[in-house]
Amino acid sequence: MKTAAHLLSVFCLITFFSCDRRGDELWEDEKNQIRSYLQNNGVNYFTEDPESGYFHYFTDADGIGGRPSSNSTVEAVYSIRGLDGTGFTATNLGETKRIVLSESIVGLQLGMPKFTIGTKGFLILPSRLAYGKKGYTDDYGDEIIPPNTVLVIYIELVDVHPHF
Repeated sequence: MKTAAHLLSVFCLITFFSCDRRGDELWEDEKNQIRSYLQNNGVNYFTEDPESGYFHYFTDADGIGGRPSSNSTVEAVYSIRGLDGTGFTATNLGETKRIVLSESIVGLQLGMPKFTIGTKGFLILPSRLAYGKKGYTDDYGDEIIPPNTVLVIYIELVDVHPHF
């Protein structure tokens, strides 16, 4: 009995560390993909958040103030695509959409506070800050965003509605 419990403990430790190692390898691979994407698209002035791992750069940083927090509701024009250019979703031309940041993906919660009202820019999110290994499916079970997809999110922040 003691041997079976010991073997089970060793198995669990090996499984835990091998999963973590695979996650680290995926993360390193995604960082390299993101850096290649930035270089291939001539983006020289970007910021990488080393702790959480997202990248951002601004195409127009002349915002007028009003930064969101991770609990704000923002009004934005946006488009979401993969690194290969595959489009996943976007606001309609001339329209904005309200996004409750506390209910959105972690990457938006972390990256949106870098924007001010009027700022236009991109967040590039590794899969772990987006939809991860599960990806995203619609209400019918159809795959919208495949698992382990790095997202490029164009955002124009139109307004911030703080929550208290």
